[in-house]
Amino acid sequence: MTKKQESAVEQQQNPIEKAIELFQAAKSNMMATFEPIYKNLFVRKEYSPLDFQLPQNIIVVGAGGTGGWFAPKAAKIISAALNKRMIEHKVNMIFVDQDTVETKNLIRQNFVTPDVGRNKAEVIATRYAHSITNENMSMSYIAAYLVDKSYPIPKGEEEKFVYIENVMSNCKRESYMVINLIDNMKSRKAIHKFCYLNKVDVIDVANNDYNGQLNYAAYSKGQGHVGSFFAVYPDAARDDDAIVLYNCADADANATEQLFNANDMAATMLGTFLANCIADRTVANHHVKFCTGVNMSISADHMFMVKNEGLAKTEAEVSVAADAAQQYDALIKSF
Repeated sequence: MTKKQESAVEQQQNPIEKAIELFQAAKSNMMATFEPIYKNLFVRKEYSPLDFQLPQNIIVVGAGGTGGWFAPKAAKIISAALNKRMIEHKVNMIFVDQDTVETKNLIRQNFVTPDVGRNKAEVIATRYAHSITNENMSMSYIAAYLVDKSYPIPKGEEEKFVYIENVMSNCKRESYMVINLIDNMKSRKAIHKFCYLNKVDVIDVANNDYNGQLNYAAYSKGQGHVGSFFAVYPDAARDDDAIVLYNCADADANATEQLFNANDMAATMLGTFLANCIADRTVANHHVKFCTGVNMSISADHMFMVKNEGLAKTEAEVSVAADAAQQYDALIKSF
């Protein structure tokens, strides 16, 4: 059998491979059509950034490296917005994490010695609830790993997991957003599939020793095929790593050079992004990148632009966008 034939067989056996290939092709066509438009200042006047309103419930998945540094920023940013009447509804932020604080976590995560032995989500939510300055904001926690009902929970470990279907059971009646700060792919896929099907926006933030990025999936606006994590990094859908039932303390012990810089920068980027969205009531960009090394930088690209009301899209614009959306639908449903 030739390599080409082997590849064809592999794609037939693995629907994700075919879905990735088809989406990448559709996205390339879409970007080739829209990029010249976005670069033309005159034509861009026909487009506007995506509308944004902070949801009532914000589920933050992960309370360790980035989540711990994000919590105090979120408490201040959202409290200030409520105090200034930029937000006029109650906001509940829920941290979800099953990990326990260990001594090695103190190297780069936002914990102190008395926290050792306690659940990370509990520590973060209870501590920074005291930083809230408006009664219409609250912080709470769930001491469990977030998965969907298809996840193979190890026997005897059921109490360590919570189903996303249960956490957001009333997502049809109240508005939700998920901020995903974990990097195991099974959970990421479960989050995106549920949120895509239920029109819940997702912000993914991830980093390595020096670099990181933020991706915004505007599922509530039908724009997930433009800026979501899997739209920008579709190859990542090939990964299927599961939750490891211990925390990243060993990795922390070996991260002496990194310290907490990358996690703190990721949290700062997330806080700034959220503050801008709240203040401007729009999402201008769906992809933000940063570097904390010698060449320190932060940049936003991939503009989130929608045609102004009353202006008709060209046939090419409608066609390539619809194809990309259709192929993204197939990719997400293949998870």
